[in-house]
Amino acid sequence: MVNITAVDLLQLASSIPYASQLDSLAESFTDAVGFISYNQSFNTDVLGTNVTEALASNQSYEAFHEAGVYHIATGKLYATSNWASDFNNPINVTTIDLKNNDAIASVRYKNVQNANGGAAFYPPGTPANSSEGQQIVFCDEGQTDLSPQDFGPIPTLRPQVYRFSPTTGQVQAIADDFVAPNGIELSPDWKHLYVTDTGRNQRANETRDYVNPANIYRFDIAADGGLENRRVFAYTSGGIPDGIHTDTMGNVYSGLDDGVYVWNPEGQMIGKIAVGGTEAVANFAFVPGGMYIFHEYKLWKISIKAE
Repeated sequence: MVNITAVDLLQLASSIPYASQLDSLAESFTDAVGFISYNQSFNTDVLGTNVTEALASNQSYEAFHEAGVYHIATGKLYATSNWASDFNNPINVTTIDLKNNDAIASVRYKNVQNANGGAAFYPPGTPANSSEGQQIVFCDEGQTDLSPQDFGPIPTLRPQVYRFSPTTGQVQAIADDFVAPNGIELSPDWKHLYVTDTGRNQRANETRDYVNPANIYRFDIAADGGLENRRVFAYTSGGIPDGIHTDTMGNVYSGLDDGVYVWNPEGQMIGKIAVGGTEAVANFAFVPGGMYIFHEYKLWKISIKAE
C-alpha cells in the first residue's frame, strides 16, 4: 500500500516547524516512493485509485540520469548515465524493456562524454503522432560559470532558448534573460512553452546561490512561432527544476532534489512524488500506465492515472 500524505495548507503557511516536517518527510522516502498531496486534484487527476510504486532497478553507477525517451513501437525506455568525471569512462545509454519485465541493457558510446535530454521522432502522419514539419526548441545555458561536470570549453553564447527548423536548417534565438535555462516542454495544446532556469546552482564551486533563480517560466507561443508574454509559472524551494514534462490535462511536472513536483496549469503546486536520499531526480518519463523516475543509481516506477 502506498503512502499518501495530505498537506494542511493553512498550517503550512503559518508554521515553519510544519514546513520543515514536510521537507523531512519527503527526504525520508529512501526505500519507497511516497506521495504528498497539496490539492485534492493530485489524488483524483494525477494518482487515481490504483497507485503502485516499485524499485525497477538499482545499479552500481549513475545509470539513470537524463534522457527519458519512450519508444512506442518497441516499448523501450532510454536513459543516459551521468558524467563520471573521467574522459576514459564515457557515458552509457541504457534501455529499459517494459515488455520484458524491465530488462536492462546498456551500450557505451566511446566518443560521447555526456548526454542530456532526448526526444523521439516519429514518421510522417498527423501532428499528434508525427514529427514531420515540426520545429525543435532547445536551451543553451551559455556562459554561466563552468560546466557542472567541469569538461569542455566555456560557452561564448548567451544563455538563451533557440528554435531549429529541420526542414530549412534555420536556428533562431527566441528567448533571453536567463541565468541557466535547462529543461523545456510544450503544453499539450501547443499554446505554451515551459522553460526551467537552474541558475541557483553555482557550478564552479558546487554551491547554491539562493538569490539566483530556481524557476519555471511560461511563454505563450505566437502565431509566427516566436515566444511572448513571459511570466514566472513556479518557483521551487527544493533544489532546482531540472527535467520537465506535462501530462494530457496540462499539469506540469519537474524533477528536483527530493522527487517530482507537480503543478496544475495555473501554476499551483498540487503534489509531490517523493524520493529521498542524497541523489536528486534529474529526469523522468511517462509511459503507458505510469511513470519511470530517474534517481541516478535507482530507477523507480509508479502506476498512476495521469498520462
